[in-house]
Amino acid sequence: MATITFKRSKLFNKTFEKIEQQVKKKFADFIDWKTKNPTQPFGGSDYAFSNRSALAGYWHAHLTRDMSLVYRFENGVFYLYGIFSHRDLGTGTPPNLQKQKQSGQKFDNQTFERLLTVTNMEKIL
Repeated sequence: MATITFKRSKLFNKTFEKIEQQVKKKFADFIDWKTKNPTQPFGGSDYAFSNRSALAGYWHAHLTRDMSLVYRFENGVFYLYGIFSHRDLGTGTPPNLQKQKQSGQKFDNQTFERLLTVTNMEKIL
């Protein structure tokens, strides 16, 4: 049975404290979904940032129309960077490339602590 681990950064903790309860509920839904289906998209807006973006290499899953969870998934580990608006990330209309670069630099400098590890998927299913 595969082991799935979720790790959060300090930036994640900071952004999580500020979001509304409905967004926290959607985050819980994301965790539940990815625990059962780690490589499957969470809804229709769960994909990597464009390779042309300063955020290339990171993924984002929309939790609401404007709020997205930024993460990476490698070797059974989800690295959670934070929950941000399009404006926070610089991905709104028009795009703000400087803000994207700043966000990418923040993400690159994060360290992580374990949030949750699931080793027996049958207990969840």
